[in-house]
Amino acid sequence: MSSTFAQVVGSLKTRAAAQIDMFPARVYWDKDAKPTDLDPNEPFLFMLIETDPADYVSFGGGRGNNIKRVDGELQGFVFLPKAWTLEEHARYGAHVADAFNAFADEHVSCGAAEPQPAVDGSSLMPPGLESEVTNWDCTVVVVPFKYDRIG
Repeated sequence: MSSTFAQVVGSLKTRAAAQIDMFPARVYWDKDAKPTDLDPNEPFLFMLIETDPADYVSFGGGRGNNIKRVDGELQGFVFLPKAWTLEEHARYGAHVADAFNAFADEHVSCGAAEPQPAVDGSSLMPPGLESEVTNWDCTVVVVPFKYDRIG
């Protein structure tokens, strides 16, 4: 199956919308509208997608019919108010990781995802946000994924 990057993004966004329900109306994606109404007493999730250059994994069928594999990462920055406990960070981080663990559809295959320990949000400035996130602490969930393209 050959997929485009747009199809992969669509699959990941659809999966997030269907599975991540601890952040009602508080899931933001890089390159979408910037969050402007953040409440320092409410958690939110910021999602970022990064890919590596494609690499050929099989040849055949003539020019333009080779299979290229693209590796990437979906990075979820789980921001929780500073007063929240490590257990709450673990619970929210696991909720995001569980949405993507071993998920696969016709466009993308995700690998093992685990939340990384909480860090001070003021030490982060995720791409797409315009300043440090000083009122929150952050747990990061990294989801490796792959997709194939014919070309």
